Amino acid sequence: MPLLLIDADLDLLVEVPMTPDARDALTLQCRRLADERSRSSFEQRLGDQLAPALTDCLDWDLKPPSSAQITFATSIARQLGVDLPADVLRLRGAMNAYLDKHGETFKQQQQARRAAKPQD
Repeated sequence: MPLLLIDADLDLLVEVPMTPDARDALTLQCRRLADERSRSSFEQRLGDQLAPALTDCLDWDLKPPSSAQITFATSIARQLGVDLPADVLRLRGAMNAYLDKHGETFKQQQQARRAAKPQD
């Protein structure tokens, strides 16, 4: 029997397959959640584990960009004086489009600056 994840705001119902052993363990865990403190603690632990797992399951373009991509995009925006939209910092697909659009110009400017520097 699957675990059901429900988000009423998104009108979303996802059936998550579970092994019988995992289902049995979850049943035992749920019996321990009678008091509010136990329930709150479990919800926090579940959220801490579930959020990264859900992110890992997303399509590649919906995942967050890497820290290296964010650093590169920030350098591009600063040097070229172009906007850095919020979606670029949140979604890998938007980041890839931004880097495709501005990356080559940034690299060319970097090369031109290096070539213009006097040699010691």
